Amino acid sequence: MNIQDTEKIIKIKNFLNDYFHRNNIKFEKKIKLPPDIFVKKEKEKCFWFIRKSSESIVPKPPFSSDNGIKMRQIRAENCIKTLQGHTNNVSCVCFNAAQDELISGSVDKTIKIWNIDSGICLKTLQGHTGLILCLLVLTKNLVISGSGDKTIKVWDTKNEKCTKTLRGHNDWVRCILALPFNELASGSCDRTIKIWNLKSGVCLKTLISHTDSVSCLILLGSSELGSGSWDKTIKIWDLKKLKHCVKTLSGHTDWIRILEKKEEKDSLLISGSWDKTIRLWKLSSGICIRCLEGHSDSIIYLLILPKSQLLSGSWDKTIRRWDIRTGNCNSILEGHTNWVKLFTF
Repeated sequence: MNIQDTEKIIKIKNFLNDYFHRNNIKFEKKIKLPPDIFVKKEKEKCFWFIRKSSESIVPKPPFSSDNGIKMRQIRAENCIKTLQGHTNNVSCVCFNAAQDELISGSVDKTIKIWNIDSGICLKTLQGHTGLILCLLVLTKNLVISGSGDKTIKVWDTKNEKCTKTLRGHNDWVRCILALPFNELASGSCDRTIKIWNLKSGVCLKTLISHTDSVSCLILLGSSELGSGSWDKTIKIWDLKKLKHCVKTLSGHTDWIRILEKKEEKDSLLISGSWDKTIRLWKLSSGICIRCLEGHSDSIIYLLILPKSQLLSGSWDKTIRRWDIRTGNCNSILEGHTNWVKLFTF
């Protein structure tokens, strides 16, 4: 076992201790988890998620753990609706503007489509054999999902059918991104990024440079791809050459969880990390120009709003609204009883 593996096991142990403390779980004697759990889970790059057994106590994964989806009015800062129906934690959501629908993925291995106005679940898509980790609305009736079963599925939501399954990754598919020319990028816990032709389902190229799981992807202009990783770095790729990593951004002290961009004269890349900070990077130079601090736990999600506003969700159960120009936190939204993994606007 190398130093990197040892550090991750220590993180897992620290997380379990913190989880037990937060939830006031007490034991008559000290519990030791078998080492093979860590080895097995490390191989699957599943960090927090430990399978249930009759003799083990399992902390829930870092999703919105109350199994519900809360809808908020940003200005009023209050919850206006809660959508319930999944039988396990909600792991990802996206908005289908053309249909005025919300789409959610869950640890229960299903994808649900909701009517925004009524809050009613209209459809449930089933087919994955692992938890749903990422969702993407491609067209009005076409949704793409990435899963812990190592596959990517293309769904016809009108007919509630899976039309294509993309296979090639050797571990969880953590993120997916639509590219020009009917192509798709996917990032995985196998440390690679794959470029797919959506029409044929064929993998066109595999990008290798990260030394740990690829956790997030973002399109920068028409010819560059950004990727964030558990190796604590952000890499910029030239999509025209595909094999070429043109820039590596270093500065975070823990895993990169989410990337966003702000288009302006000198475009900004915004990153959120497990180190509890948000960093703003100048894309032209790769220099970090600002570090936003305030959350008391890891950053899980970011969303750009009009007028240079930024929303951030965290393990500290809050959503913060930031002014990108000044770096000031203007408001804090509270209400969730557990981690805030994601939101949409």
